[in-house]
Amino acid sequence: MFGDTLRAIRKIENLTLRVGWTDPEVARIVAINQQGSADGRRPPARPVLQPVLDERIGEILDHAHGLVVAAVWSPDPVGSATRGLDALGDRIEDMIRDRIVTMTPSNAPSTIARKGIDAPLRGGTREGAQDRIWDGITHEVVG
Repeated sequence: MFGDTLRAIRKIENLTLRVGWTDPEVARIVAINQQGSADGRRPPARPVLQPVLDERIGEILDHAHGLVVAAVWSPDPVGSATRGLDALGDRIEDMIRDRIVTMTPSNAPSTIARKGIDAPLRGGTREGAQDRIWDGITHEVVG
């Protein structure tokens, strides 16, 4: 039994969940907003990923623990862990979107005028506006 558990863990230990933005331009915009600028030449800091991890780490780890336990006891540990990580990726994407919805500080008046809405890190209401940051959040399970 112990040997079966170790074999199952070895099968899933190289699986990795990646969450973020795959479009390089969107990732650049997120990075700029992550750091922000106090000089006014760029937007103020609006970090997204790290605050989600800091604030929700307990929930994320609980989910991860549950999926490892389920995978170890599954006849298909890799398939079970992959499905569990995929579900966790969906949940973290939702957490990031929740963070974006409550993002502060407000946009500058010029940005609000251009976008037609005060919604930091989100697209505007103007025709052709895109929500590239919101829509671009994705995840993948590799390994």
